[in-house]
Formats: sequence, C-alpha cells, structure tokens
Amino acid sequence: MGTLVVGLLVIAALAGGCPHDDTPKAVIYTRDGGPTKLRLAALADEDAEVAGAMSTAVEPGSAVLLLYPSDERHALPANQTGRTVDVIYASPLRTIVDFNTGVASGSAPPQSRAPWQKALVVEAGLVERLGVAIGDKVDPQNVESPLLLQ
Repeated sequence: MGTLVVGLLVIAALAGGCPHDDTPKAVIYTRDGGPTKLRLAALADEDAEVAGAMSTAVEPGSAVLLLYPSDERHALPANQTGRTVDVIYASPLRTIVDFNTGVASGSAPPQSRAPWQKALVVEAGLVERLGVAIGDKVDPQNVESPLLLQ
C-alpha cells in the first residue's frame, strides 16, 4: 500500500502538481553541455540603469542582464560588483558574439569585438567551466522588457 501511495505522489508531481517557475532567468545553451539556468539578480534595459546594475553582486548561479535597444559595440561601465566577473555578449537573435573573462572589480570590460544587444554578467570562471563559445545561445526567460521584443 505504501508503494502505491508514493507512486501516485510521483505521478501527480510529474503531471503538473509542481508549481510553474516564473523566476526571471537567463539560460545559456552551449554545444558541449546542456542548458545552464542562471537567476537574474538584476536587469537594466535603460542607459541610466546600467551603471547601477554593474554594481550588483553576482553570486554563483546568478547573473546580471544588460539590454540595449540596438546591437552596436556598446562600452560598458566599470565592474563595481566587488568581484571579478565574466561578461557574455549576445546579438538580438540571442547568439553569443563575444565574451570577456576575468574582468576585475573597478575596471571596465574591454570593448566587444562584435556588435551586441545583450550582455550577461556572470561569476568569474563560468565561461570556461561551461565551455562557452561564439555561436552558442543566451535566452532570457520570464523577463519583461520591450527590448526583448525587437
């Protein structure tokens, strides 16, 4: 009888008994690994918000998403997180076009070699651990910004 009850609970959970996760996140899809979900600690989709977002602490498993209205070679302000970070740049089509690793606190990330619309600031070392490469994808999810609709 106990096995039947446990089995029914598992079936109920798989059938949708678990709540829907609508937490804002970014998912990185690499060729070598599965998807990696990162909780968004901050979002900036206006120039005035970017400097403040660049001071948000990036914990393991989280990220800061910076959105711009067009894909250009934007210059990011200095990293004020108090930690070394990696920065991933993506096109409007969510394709990774460049990345910087090991951006020290107090210094600005080097300018991207390619135009970009989205920048994802993540913990230092994540780009290398995931094997992020140009051409991989970044997918912001449950994020409300008109810039994602362009």
